[in-house]
Amino acid sequence: MKINTNVSVIYIIAFALVYAIAVYTPLHSDDFSYSLLSLDFTNHIAHYLSWSGRFIADYTSNILLHIEDYYVRSAINSLLIVVIIYFISALPYAATGSNQVKTVFPVIFMVFWCFNPNLGQSVFWIVGSANYSLTMLFVVSFLYFLLKWKDSLNKYKTAFLLFIGILAGCSNESASVALSFFCVLIIFISLLINKKNIISICLLCSGVFVGSALLILSPGNFNRAQDVSFQQWYSWPLLTRFLYHIEERMMYPLLTFGLIIALSFIFAAAIVFRDIKRRLVSNEALYSSAFFICSLTALISLAGSPYTPPRSWTGGFYFSLMSLSFVINYLAQNKSILTRSLYSLSIASLMLLFITSYYFVYHSYKSVSYQNKIRDAIVLNSRQSSIGETILPDFYFSKLLNANDRFDEFFNPMAFSKYYNINSVKLEKVDFDYSVIISGHVINNELQGESLLSLYYSDTKSFMPCTLSFALNGDQREFNADKSISLSIIFKNGESEAQDFKPSPVNINGRLYIGMSVYGININKIIKLVVKQENKTIGIYSLN
Repeated sequence: MKINTNVSVIYIIAFALVYAIAVYTPLHSDDFSYSLLSLDFTNHIAHYLSWSGRFIADYTSNILLHIEDYYVRSAINSLLIVVIIYFISALPYAATGSNQVKTVFPVIFMVFWCFNPNLGQSVFWIVGSANYSLTMLFVVSFLYFLLKWKDSLNKYKTAFLLFIGILAGCSNESASVALSFFCVLIIFISLLINKKNIISICLLCSGVFVGSALLILSPGNFNRAQDVSFQQWYSWPLLTRFLYHIEERMMYPLLTFGLIIALSFIFAAAIVFRDIKRRLVSNEALYSSAFFICSLTALISLAGSPYTPPRSWTGGFYFSLMSLSFVINYLAQNKSILTRSLYSLSIASLMLLFITSYYFVYHSYKSVSYQNKIRDAIVLNSRQSSIGETILPDFYFSKLLNANDRFDEFFNPMAFSKYYNINSVKLEKVDFDYSVIISGHVINNELQGESLLSLYYSDTKSFMPCTLSFALNGDQREFNADKSISLSIIFKNGESEAQDFKPSPVNINGRLYIGMSVYGININKIIKLVVKQENKTIGIYSLN
């Protein structure tokens, strides 16, 4: 079968780009505790009653984590992310009949990547993806088919949307509130403009209201609210909490993807102004404005939450993308030379930003995957030797364009120990990219009997630092960790430069290492490294 290069290849490329990062993402954070949670329905009911109302999200993450093949699990997660972006891009087609999906999709995909409030935790973290992205599949599919079928509903379509609506309402709190608000809008608009199928629309929207109630009013949410760490928040007056949320907490999403919200508002207003002059109300103006309002509703609704980590703003972000999809659909058809020129310039800038962001994310997650191999070896050694406490190095992320592109760094030692069947585990912070120990090059110290042994170094990559790591000899009795180290870099052209750094030895699989990141050098142009501490040469490494 011949592939339609105008459409199919775009989706294949998008999937490959997401999958290339997903396969480098190890299990982490709550992945271990949810992996240990049985698929038994009664266990999830108990979880719903005692801790979390996100029954659908929790079950989704649990199902994914029970897929043993890591590559299959990553592929499914990546595919569903692309499908969600497809549905968002196709909303204007469903509402207006204008098929510009192949134009809208790549733009929405790049915006999704570059302006995501927490890319690592809402996409590549399995539990986070299930909570903040994968459940959005029910939301966007509900919206797509509602807009597409609203004038041709029958009992089968209504029943399908009623079922999907319940699942969509159970997505996550902010998205649930925004979707419920949209349903109120669609019912109101139907009453004003076209009362055809109003009963069916009210019925299927009731599914969203039911799902939202099941989520927000769950016993688990009320039990969780009693946690001692949230009591200070709930002790504040309601108005104080609301104002604090608006004035302080909402600054993060406005700074992260406020540009998308602003562009959606400006162009939605422009479409409305155009329609006023034409004395009509187009679906583009109607739905772009509606989703813009829903995005703000999702953000404001979090005023009820005692805790708003960056990933919690994802629901509002998705609704801003829905509004933006109508704007892009409109711009793609605009014939104005000025508009098309500004649009092309914006897309070119977006592409540059996306390429830069992806470059850093790819290299950082690739390094983390090597770090995880080292951690796996430590766990295996611990299990075989039955040692008391396993010392595990924490993940270290190299340079990222956005710090929140990294995945969740929460660590549950009890869940980790139980998952890997080891006695206990202690996490140790690391201040360098220790993946170089297995992914880099190694050189022995030319000086025998000194405190430093081998040097591990990484290849030179554009815009990335070169990582140097030194293995320490024995128990580091000859090494003073309180004193700085002076590194003399001698280049092949005879020039040299010196850099000082404060070492922080870390135990990695039974051996101590120190490391540093060196910026602005090309490792291929270096002939020798000389390491000194307290004016004593403790290491000479020839790179020729």
